[in-house]
Amino acid sequence: MDHFKVRLPEFVEEYTDFWFWQVESAFEAAGVSADRKKYNTIIGQLPTRVMYKLADLKSHPPPTGSMYSSLKERIIREFSDSTQTRITKLLGDMSIGDRKPSQLLAEMRSKATETPVTEDLLRSLWLRNLPGQIRAILSTSEEVPLTQVATIADRVMEALQTNSSNVNTVQISENQLADPIKKVQAQIEEIFRYLKKNQRSCSWNGPNKKRSNPSTYQDNRDQRFDTCWWHFKFGSNARKCKSPCNFKEKN
Repeated sequence: MDHFKVRLPEFVEEYTDFWFWQVESAFEAAGVSADRKKYNTIIGQLPTRVMYKLADLKSHPPPTGSMYSSLKERIIREFSDSTQTRITKLLGDMSIGDRKPSQLLAEMRSKATETPVTEDLLRSLWLRNLPGQIRAILSTSEEVPLTQVATIADRVMEALQTNSSNVNTVQISENQLADPIKKVQAQIEEIFRYLKKNQRSCSWNGPNKKRSNPSTYQDNRDQRFDTCWWHFKFGSNARKCKSPCNFKEKN
């Protein structure tokens, strides 16, 4: 079947790996195995816009025996997008529409399941698809997990929509919207500070445990023992005692 012309699929720059998969399947089905035959078949059917980038091959063709493999490598290098560029194209232009920010994030995660997208890149692309006011409010969220940020973003959107509906739309101005937006932003920043603090805080039994002292203990006595700090700390070896203390009575 080598004498029949092999009809190649349309060349798509963004998916050169899939294109070569189809090309090689077509060659196998047509019984084409000769290196030069594969090379000339591809050269003869590539569109002009592609051949412009391969023009140097006319005067400097690949060496015999590796013509097809060299051409394949060259085309992939010239036209394949990097992984990050491909992910950006896939997720970068998704409009939020009527969805909540958390719903948009869920859809973006679903589309990116077959790609090695990092959490930082997903966060960046997701934020880029949100309205500008929400992006500004979430600008301090770098250290907060993305799922928590999405939940907060839902509430921000609801608050902004509520505040906007309460403003007289006939005589609306930037100053009228500024105060409610600032209030929402202040509340969200407070939430982020709280989340960051909780993530960084250590257990009281950890290496940063503070040394106990009488003044703090007296205000936070352990009611199970009902003793002063001195007897709670040193027991019968305590040299001081501060009322109220039932240590002597219990012993």
